[in-house]
Amino acid sequence: MTELVVRRTNKPAGEGPVAIVTPESAGWSYVGFEVYELRRGDRIRQSTGARLEIRASSESCEVAFCWAPASRGAEPALIQAAEIKPFRRGSGRTERTIHNILMEDRPAEALLVTEVLTPAGNWSSYPPHKHDTDDPPRETYLEETYYHRMARAEGFAVQLIYTDDRSLDEAIQVRDGDLVLVPRGFHPVAAGPGYDLYYLNVMAGPTRRWLVTTDADHRWQLD
Repeated sequence: MTELVVRRTNKPAGEGPVAIVTPESAGWSYVGFEVYELRRGDRIRQSTGARLEIRASSESCEVAFCWAPASRGAEPALIQAAEIKPFRRGSGRTERTIHNILMEDRPAEALLVTEVLTPAGNWSSYPPHKHDTDDPPRETYLEETYYHRMARAEGFAVQLIYTDDRSLDEAIQVRDGDLVLVPRGFHPVAAGPGYDLYYLNVMAGPTRRWLVTTDADHRWQLD
């Protein structure tokens, strides 16, 4: 296990987060992420400055909290699934479906949130891109987490995280429920054959724009 992976725990429902990263634990400044398993009647208290109540309508549910420090914030808003318009990105072995939940078209101070559905055997976050330098309009600095879930619990994926100079060069075997941290570098993902992959992305940084640089070796695939 590398320091870039937080493994999901087997903590019983209602007894605290099953996966968590904070700016302090990650050694960065912006992104925080927590996942809870709740049973009917369980409660979570979070200090947000606004009253928010979440009630489970089933016997159990999974709740993810995505957060970043804010000075002014934004008005509380409910974003329902019907408001999110899925679209496809890529083609062939790089095709995947994107659900932009809280991107630049919705108000927030720092957070960007999206989810991606990658068919078995396909690549996503591809061609490899990075967002580790705050130099708009060319690129923005955004810390990022990937919360991975598999269609089958025994499934796996592979995520690469690397920089041009290979000072960071990791190949991570991703299991169901793993939380992967991307502090810098390129970070493509491949879903294992037979195992459809879902991941929830959380990004935040000093500039709330998703501006990326594609790996020069693979930029030709954008043509």
